[in-house]
Amino acid sequence: MQLLPTNQLELVVLLSRQLENSYVDQGTIQCTLSEDYNFSFDQICAALSNLDLLSDSDKTLHTIDISVSGINFFKTFDHFLENPSRRIRNGIPPYFYIKSNDFLYDGNLALAPVIVNNFFDLTKLYEAIQSISDFSQMTSSGSESIFISKKRLIINTKFEQNKLSKINNLDKFINAYINDEVHIEHKRAIIRSVIFEKYIDPEISISRLAHDFDDFFKSVRNGYELYVGNFSFEEFKNAVEELRREYTLKINKVLTDIQNQVLAIPLATIIAAGQLKKVEDTTSFILNFTILFGIFFFSYILWVVIQNQQNSLTLLSDELDSKKIEFSKKKDTEYGQLSIGVFAALITRIASIEKNLKYLTFALIGATIITLAIFLIRFKF
Repeated sequence: MQLLPTNQLELVVLLSRQLENSYVDQGTIQCTLSEDYNFSFDQICAALSNLDLLSDSDKTLHTIDISVSGINFFKTFDHFLENPSRRIRNGIPPYFYIKSNDFLYDGNLALAPVIVNNFFDLTKLYEAIQSISDFSQMTSSGSESIFISKKRLIINTKFEQNKLSKINNLDKFINAYINDEVHIEHKRAIIRSVIFEKYIDPEISISRLAHDFDDFFKSVRNGYELYVGNFSFEEFKNAVEELRREYTLKINKVLTDIQNQVLAIPLATIIAAGQLKKVEDTTSFILNFTILFGIFFFSYILWVVIQNQQNSLTLLSDELDSKKIEFSKKKDTEYGQLSIGVFAALITRIASIEKNLKYLTFALIGATIITLAIFLIRFKF
């Protein structure tokens, strides 16, 4: 035989779910017992009376008034939030029931409505922020966490149900920056610094911080990454600028060396063409052959120089790739974006010079062929 619960809240929840025409009014549930109910009118009244929950009853009309004051039975979630002490984690009852959501909380949130899960996230965030505040206090409207630096900033628990939303990366933030003891003082200093940087108002709600949490978490993470890497903004900026100058000079040197060789190709061709004479005897043939050999030798030396320049660019490109991997560890930070632009410009510069090297190689081959053609023509003209 099924028995009625002996726990106040469980009994009231059972009855509120199954009795007809039940409604909550000022801490009292008024309901009507149907004729086919599993328990008799007397059984229900006795159970309620034993638990001091029976406010009134009428056996003729089969009506029962159940007192729910003080047993954490709430008509709506807004009703739950009316008491400021329940807006912080330590003030949440271990058991409570929300009638409008038909949700009984017993320490398990697996089946909780989205709004309740979002509320618990918010209390976790507030608890984390409260732990790094200068001090906190309870007021008639809720809890306040107070931060003092160059200015005074209050984060309070005044929020409405419609301001509750899911907080991404909350557990990651708490585990990495609140509970983790490594660099704990520096982490807390970074969090406080971000709070003061982002909010100029003297007082904000914890729901506003929750709304901005994605950006807030990113700023905290960026600040800590820079600290771990022993970087300040100026140090990072100077390091990137020094890298840009160093590799720009190296690339420009390669380009300068190439430009000198580019001028040599047409000059050598013109001089060679001018020196070749019509082959009329052995002496003129030997002279032309000597000039042709000199051009071929010069072209070979120049080809070797081009290959050396190509190898130099390859080495520079490999060095840049290595540096890029090092700086890419900060790619998600605002400072990392600075290095991305510098590397992109340098890589584009190298690609441009490599293209010019190909053109130079084609020009060298073309000049050599032209010289050979003139040499052959001189046998007849």
